[in-house]
Amino acid sequence: MIRSTTYLWLILLFSFWIQQSQAVTHVIYEFHIREAGAEREEKGELKNNSTDSRAEPELKITGKRYGSSVILGKNPEKDNNYIFVENATYFADDSGYHVKYNYTIERVPDLDSRLNGQTLKTTVG
Repeated sequence: MIRSTTYLWLILLFSFWIQQSQAVTHVIYEFHIREAGAEREEKGELKNNSTDSRAEPELKITGKRYGSSVILGKNPEKDNNYIFVENATYFADDSGYHVKYNYTIERVPDLDSRLNGQTLKTTVG
């Protein structure tokens, strides 16, 4: 009996704490787009940060974008190929639109086209 009463009080206190400390948030939309070499995620929500119930909620949009492409060398036999990667994280609210970009260029690893002796023995039988 004491244990169940204690659990009930803990649940009541926890629910009261959530009501008092958390702002009201309504997710308006959320989407995820995945294509070859690109990916995008975005979420739009209305958030009421003030304690006044008559205050107008603030629209907040958060998201990230990822894209990559291969940059070929002019001479395929001598020049190296590179991968261009773009990451962007963005945030929009009443104070404006903020974007953080991260660009990287990586060298494509060399692939050895020769076959290993053990591989040849296995495929021939």
